[in-house]
Amino acid sequence: MISLSSVHNERVEETSTDTDDGIIFINNNNTMSLYLGSTICLLALVLTRQTYKLSAGFRNKLVTKTKYHETSLDSPPSLKASVMLSVFQNAWPATVSEMLQDTETAHGMVFRSLMIAGCLIIMQTDFSGLTPSPHSNDNKSDAPMIVAMMGIVHLLRKHAIALAIGFCFAPAKGIDHDVSELRQQTTAASDESGKSSDELRGIPWLRNTTVHNFSSDQREMVARTNVVGAVHTILATSMLTLMPLLELIALAWETWHFAPFHFTRLVRSLDPCSLVWCTLALMRFLHIVVLTISVCVFMVHFIAGFFFTSGHHTFKGFWSEFAATKLFAQLMVLASIQSWFSWPSVFDAMHPYVQAIALVFAGLHIIWYTSFCIRTLFLCLRNVEYKESELCRFFDASRRKERAFQTFLDAQLAFIARVQHEFGATQNSSSEEKATDMSSSLSAEGKTRSSLQNRRRSSQMDLVREQVSIIAKLGSFMEVEKENSPIKTHMD
Repeated sequence: MISLSSVHNERVEETSTDTDDGIIFINNNNTMSLYLGSTICLLALVLTRQTYKLSAGFRNKLVTKTKYHETSLDSPPSLKASVMLSVFQNAWPATVSEMLQDTETAHGMVFRSLMIAGCLIIMQTDFSGLTPSPHSNDNKSDAPMIVAMMGIVHLLRKHAIALAIGFCFAPAKGIDHDVSELRQQTTAASDESGKSSDELRGIPWLRNTTVHNFSSDQREMVARTNVVGAVHTILATSMLTLMPLLELIALAWETWHFAPFHFTRLVRSLDPCSLVWCTLALMRFLHIVVLTISVCVFMVHFIAGFFFTSGHHTFKGFWSEFAATKLFAQLMVLASIQSWFSWPSVFDAMHPYVQAIALVFAGLHIIWYTSFCIRTLFLCLRNVEYKESELCRFFDASRRKERAFQTFLDAQLAFIARVQHEFGATQNSSSEEKATDMSSSLSAEGKTRSSLQNRRRSSQMDLVREQVSIIAKLGSFMEVEKENSPIKTHMD
C-alpha cells in the first residue's frame, strides 16, 4: 500500500507540476460552467415547486379537495397531520412531469427557461478536463484503451444533459393527449360496463378480462398518449439512470488514480485540500446511491398509479421523483466543486484567505447536501411514509411560509402605494406652487394695471381741471370786456 501510494504520489505531483497556466485556465472554465449550470438547474427545481403552490390549479384543489384553509395553526396535531396528508394526496400531482405539463403557467415557464439555460451552460463543460490526467508509463499496454473508454464516458456525460433539454419539450399534457386523464381511464378499465375484447381471444390470461368500452376518439387519444408518454418516460428515465451510472464510472476512475495520493497527504499532514477532496468523493458516491434508490421507488409508484386508484401512489411517486431530480443537480454541483481541489499544488499556491473562502464554500455545500441526502435516503427506505409529527411540522411550516409570502406581498403593494402617494404629493405641491406664483403674478399685474389706470384717470382729471380753469378765466375776461365797452364808446 505504501509503495502504491508513493507511485501515485509521484505521478500526481509530476502531473501537478507540469500543469501550466493554460491548463489551469481551462479547468477553471470547465468548473465554472458546470457549477453555474448545475446551480441554475437546481434553482429551477426549487422555484418551480414554490411557484406551483401559487398556481390556480393548486389553490383550487386546496379549496375543493382539502380543509387546508379551514384548519388553523392552533388545531390539534392529528387534524393538521390528516389535512396535510390530504394535501399531498389530492393537491400535488403524481409526477414532476405533470406538475410541468402546462408550459403557459408561471411555474411551467420558470422551469423551462431556467432548466434549458442551465443545461446549455453545462454542455459547454469538457468533463475530461475536470480532473488531472494520470500518467500511465507503468502500464503502457492498457493505458490507451482505458483512456479511450474514459473519453467516451466523459463524452456521454456531456451529451446526457441533452436528455434534460428534451425533457423540457415533452410535456405530459397537450391539445391531443393527457397522461393524467389516461391514468384515470386505465384505473377504470375493468369497469362492469366493459366487455371482453374479441382481439384477445387467443391470449389465455386476457381472454376473459373485461375492457372499458372506449369510443374511437378516446382510443385514439390513449394511443397518442402512449406514444408521448413513452418518449417522455424514456427521456426522464435515461436522464436519471444513465447519468448516475456514468458519474459512478468517472468517480471510480478518479478514486482509483488519485485517492491514494490524497489519502497519503491527509494522513501525513492533515491537508485540508485532500480532506475536502475525499469528503466530496464520498458525498458523490452517496448521492449516486440515494438517487438510484429514489428512482426505483418512483418507478414502483408510477407504474402502480396506472393500476390502482389509491391516492398514496401519486404523492409518493412525485416526492421520490422530485428528490431524484434534485439529487441529480446536486451531484453535478459536487463534481464541479471537487474539481477545484483536484490540483493540490494549485491550491497550496493560493493566498490563505482564498483557501479559507474555498474551504468554507465547499463545507457549506457539503453540510446542506448531506442533510438533504440523508433525509431522502430514510424517506425512501420507509417508502415515503411520513409520521404524524412530520406531517404536523409540514403543515405549520406551510402556513408560516404562506403568511410570510402574504406579508411580503402586502409590503410590496404598500411600497408601491407609498411611492405613488409621495410622487402625487410632490406633483400637488408643485402645482400649488405654480398656482400661487401664477396668482401672485396675476395680482401684481392687476395692481400694475390698476395703478396705470389711476394714473391715467388722475392725468385726465388734471387736464379737465386745467380746461375748466382756462374756460373760467376766459369767461371772466369776457365779462370785463363787456363792462368796459360802453365807457369806451361814450368817450369817443
